[in-house]
Parts: sequence; structure tokens; C-alpha cells
Amino acid sequence: ANPVDADDIKVTNAVTADDVKGALSGLDFNIIWGIGSNNTPELAWVNNLNVDTSWDDESKTNYTISTQKQLFGVASLVESGVTFAGKTINLDRNIIVNSGTVAEWKVNSFANLKGWTPIGTATTEFTGIFNGNGHSIIGLYINTSAVGGGLFRSTAVGSTIQNLKLENCYINITAGYAGSIVGSCSGNIVNVHSDADIKSSAGVIGGIVGEMNGSGTMSLDKCWFAGNIVN
Repeated sequence: ANPVDADDIKVTNAVTADDVKGALSGLDFNIIWGIGSNNTPELAWVNNLNVDTSWDDESKTNYTISTQKQLFGVASLVESGVTFAGKTINLDRNIIVNSGTVAEWKVNSFANLKGWTPIGTATTEFTGIFNGNGHSIIGLYINTSAVGGGLFRSTAVGSTIQNLKLENCYINITAGYAGSIVGSCSGNIVNVHSDADIKSSAGVIGGIVGEMNGSGTMSLDKCWFAGNIVN
């Protein structure tokens, strides 16, 4: 008999991503899980499987985002050094990060939630305009001792966060400044609403913003907070 060469063996029934999702129908492939390069399930946020930065084009000054992956892409781009100075990011619909309610999350000890890393770093602040256009970001879950923040860690002089709602969000910060929209703001926050639950042992905490910090023009206008603060 002739020996069999490995190159002669052909797999005719390769497992597809849909096969994996069907076999593991109990897993949440919209938020928590993703499909890796070998069609194996992987935690989405470990390998950035649910991060979309394809919309970023340096030649543009206006962007529109409409998905959870694109929202995570904003955080990823700023973390990589993109400040969005002179540019505007628009939401054109509500974006859900985690489903369910904060009350339900607490009952389940916050299991299986997708964590949010606030936009901005110690060296790169968001400098552009983030316009919610009246839409909501729903279901942010932040539980960290590494940084302060909320939706944003820090925003620079000249930045504006406007026309945005945060709904059903839970924020637990143990270091830095805690605010549901911005931890440390040196820009403007206009027409923003939040009903987040905020817990902080950091000592500086606010419903919308942790601190207004800077020597330039800053404003907090037409904003309201209807959540809960525990310090």
C-alpha cells in the first residue's frame, strides 16, 4: 500500500462560524463571545473581536457610528493616541452595551457583563465633539481600580459632549475621578442626561462629571442626573 501524505487529506465538512454558534446557542455572540480565526469561540473583549475601527478615516472631519463595535472602536482609537481634535463623532441610533437592568445585574453578581474601558488615557484625552443627537448609550458596566472616569476618562480643552443620554449604567471606580459622563473634564458638556448608579471610594465623585479641571473655557449646561451615588 502507498503511504498517505498529509497534503492529500482534504476536509470536506469544515466547521463554520454558524455551526459553532448553533452548537453553542446558549452563549451570547452579540456581546460576550466572538468567533476566532479558527472558528472557535473566544471572549470578545480579550481579542478585540467586537471592536470596529474601520469607520475611522483621517481625511474626514465627521463620523457616524451606530453599533456597539464602533463605540468600542472610539475607545480603542483614543487609547492608541487618536484625540479626534477638530472632528465630530455622531450617534445615529441608541447603542446597547449590556442588556438587562442594573437591578438584575446585582442579583446575578454582575456575571457575564461586558466591561467598558472609559475613553481616554493618562496621556491622550478626547479633544473632539461627541454628539449623541438625542440618542442613548445603554448598559455601560465599569468596575475598575485602574482609572477614573465614566463613559470618558478625561476630555481636553475644546472638547464637547452633547445631546446624549446614559441609561441603565453601573460605574464602580476606586481610583481617580468618577462621573457617569466624564471623570475629569476640561471642555464642555451640554444637554446630557444620566440615570447611572455610581459607586466610588476615590473621594471625588459627581453624577455627570467628577471634576471640571483646566484653565480654558469649560461649561456644564442643561444637564441632569437622576441616578444614584454611593461614596
